[in-house]
Amino acid sequence: MKVDLESSSSFQCNLDSIRNCSYDSHNHESLIDSDLQVVNYDKVKNDFLSSYSKDGLCSTDAFFYVDNNACFVEFKNTHFGNIDPAEITRKFYESLVIYCQLSNCHYTDFIDSVVFYLVYNKDKDNKSSSKEYIQDFVAKKANVNIIRRMECIEKIKGRICKDINLMNCSDFLDMLKKISLNSNKSFSYSS
Repeated sequence: MKVDLESSSSFQCNLDSIRNCSYDSHNHESLIDSDLQVVNYDKVKNDFLSSYSKDGLCSTDAFFYVDNNACFVEFKNTHFGNIDPAEITRKFYESLVIYCQLSNCHYTDFIDSVVFYLVYNKDKDNKSSSKEYIQDFVAKKANVNIIRRMECIEKIKGRICKDINLMNCSDFLDMLKKISLNSNKSFSYSS
């Protein structure tokens, strides 16, 4: 089930470039350099919170529909090894809470059409000390850290979404370009 974005002011008023949605204010840079229009889901969350007098929810950064899938995107301007899986899982869950409220439906009505994207910056150095560098090197050789983080995030697959994609920035941008070229239009925002 899709939110009727044409009649939903929260979505229509919050269309933004993916460049702005992926902006990291701490480092003053965007992860994705593209003017492709998506829904700035942080702004949707803020509208939702103000209209319902709620606080404390977090959300993913961007949202779009493609191929009848509701796609939620979280950008992290860090190496994958530095991402907190509990924070990401919370953002995915709470983004769905907002979506359910705006669409007046239960998540089971559309679970088979929800896709989450976690986009990270593979070029960010995640070593802050020699000890951490050595520990990270050993963990990467064994793939322990990445496997544990993946397992935690992957647990929600099938429970609240049909798929989770972990992608670096360049792979995500390539995917967006392919989608845009194959569809001969930009992403859809209405039913």
